[in-house]
This record gives sequence, structure tokens and C-alpha cells, in this order.
Amino acid sequence: MKFMPVIVSLGFLFSSCGVAKEKPLQENAEKDSVQALAKNPSQAGWLMIIKAYEDSMHQSLELDPRLGKVAIKAYTDYQQAYWKDTLAADFLFKAAEIADNLNDPKKAIALFQQCHDQYLVFPFRAECLFRIGNIYDYKLNDYTSAKEYYKDVIKFFPKSPMVKNAEAAIQNLGKSDTDLIREFEKKNGVKR
Repeated sequence: MKFMPVIVSLGFLFSSCGVAKEKPLQENAEKDSVQALAKNPSQAGWLMIIKAYEDSMHQSLELDPRLGKVAIKAYTDYQQAYWKDTLAADFLFKAAEIADNLNDPKKAIALFQQCHDQYLVFPFRAECLFRIGNIYDYKLNDYTSAKEYYKDVIKFFPKSPMVKNAEAAIQNLGKSDTDLIREFEKKNGVKR
């Protein structure tokens, strides 16, 4: 019974995930799941665990930081083991989004960059660069790096819908909310 540890771990995970007012996840359930997969890294096993994590995250109104970190690990471990699989780029992108939501900008940047660099036919490559620019812009206040990434979106993906967003982001770099409101009011003839 090669899949027994995964199935037992899934049982712990599923029993700890409820709907609205759910019980907190059992602390070792995530760790047990990932450890079981490390011993038996079948693709089907990884996909079951990832689906369970996704289901649990979607049931909650807020992202549980512990679950988010474990989901990032599962996504990135799957991507490393099955990097040629069509889901690998999506999982890497999702891991980057979770890292961004967990306020881990360096990890998010690294994952978005890896997704962009490694998956040349991934349809969200322009968005990867834009999201990196956004993190530099809003979370790290590094406007020079942000501008470079926004420019890369425009340069390398001129037909992408992200180009308009990148152009607007460049125009608004370093401006406060108050500055943006004043510009909007002036543009639209709003008088105070």
C-alpha cells in the first residue's frame, strides 16, 4: 500500500478543514501531508494534496498564514518535481500570489521571476513582470526597480493588455493617494 501515508494524511487534513467557522487546521496535518509526499512523491498524490489546500483556502475569508506557507511549499515542490507538466507554471504563479498576499515580497518576486523565466509559453508572463513591478512599487517603495519592470512589460509584451496598466503605473510612480485624487479632480473638472 504505497499511498497509505498520503491517504491517512489527507484524512487528517480533510477532518481539520470545515466550512464557515471552521476548526483550526491540526498543526501537524500539513506537515504530515508534505512529509508523506516527500517519501512517496507521486504526481497524483501531489495533486490531491494541492487540491485539498486550495479547497481549504477557498473556504476561508482570510488566508491562514500557516496554510498559505504550506501551500507555497506544495506548489513549488510539485513544480520542481514535475516542471514539464502544464500545471507547473500555474502552480508557481499561485505560489507567488500567496507569497505576495502573505506579505513576503522577496519570495513573491523570486517566484514571479522564476515563472516568467522558466515558462516561455505561459500566458501570464507579462503579468509576472507587472506584479514584480507592483511589489517594488507598493510594498518595497523601490520606484527605480518598479519602473524597470513596468518598462519590460511594455518592451517585451507590446500586445499584452498589461501594457496599459504598466504605462499608467509608470505615470503614477511615487505619487501619494492625495496627489492622485487631486490629478483626477483636476482632469475631471471637480471643484472643491
